[in-house]
Amino acid sequence: MPNLLNVILIGLLAGITTTIGGIIAVLFKPKEKFLVIGLGFSSGVMLGITFLLLIPEALKAGFNICFWGFLTGTLFMFFFDMVIPHRHIFKEDKNLSEKKLSLRNVGIMAMIGIAIHDFPEGLALGSGYGVLKVFGLVLAIGIALHNIPEGIAIALPLYHSGVSRVKSVLACLATDIPTILGAVFAYFLGRYISGNFMYSMLAFAGGAMFYITMDELVPEAHKYGKGSYVTTGLLIGIILAFLLTLLV
Repeated sequence: MPNLLNVILIGLLAGITTTIGGIIAVLFKPKEKFLVIGLGFSSGVMLGITFLLLIPEALKAGFNICFWGFLTGTLFMFFFDMVIPHRHIFKEDKNLSEKKLSLRNVGIMAMIGIAIHDFPEGLALGSGYGVLKVFGLVLAIGIALHNIPEGIAIALPLYHSGVSRVKSVLACLATDIPTILGAVFAYFLGRYISGNFMYSMLAFAGGAMFYITMDELVPEAHKYGKGSYVTTGLLIGIILAFLLTLLV
C-alpha cells in the first residue's frame, strides 16, 4: 500500500522535528529570546496554514461543514485542556529551577499536553493527503516547523531536572507517535467515508491548530519575551505560510 506508506512518512516528517527540538535543547540550551522568537514563528506558521490552506479548502465542501468542523476542533482541544491542564513552560522553568522534582513534572506535563495536541495534527495530515497529496506535504512542513519549539519545551525542563540527555530526547520522540497514528487513522477513514468527511477533518484540524496557537503559543511568547521578538517571529511564520500556498 504505497499511499499508506506515504502517509506514514509525512507523519514521521512532521513529528520527528519534535525530537530535533529536544536534541537542540540538551546540546545547545538556547536562550529564552530565541525560544520566544521560535514561538512567534510557530504561531505565524500555524495561523497561516489554518486560514490560508485548511479553512479555504474545507469551505469547498460548504459553509456548514467547514464551520462545524472548525468549531468541533476548537472545542476538542478545549476539552482536553480542561481534563489534562498543562503548565506554562517558561514560567515554571524560572520559578522552580531549584526544585528538580517540580521541574521534572513540568517536562512530563508538557509531553502529555503536546502528545494530545499532535493527534489532531496527524488527522490534518491524513485528511490533507486524502484531498490532495501535495496539500498533505505542505501541512507536514508547516507542522514540522511548529514542532521544533515544542521539543525544546519538553526536553529543556526534563534535562535541567536531572533527566539524562538520552531520556529527555526519548520523551520528545514519544510525542511523534500520535502524529503518525492520527495521519493513518484519517487515511483509513478517508477510504471508506465520503469526501465531505475529509473536508470536515481539515476544518477540525484547523480549529485544533487555532486553539493551540491562541491558547498557548501566542500568550506564552508575549508573557516571557519582548513584543518585537514575538512580532518578528510571527511575521516570518506568516510569510512562510504564504509561500507554502504556492506549492498547492
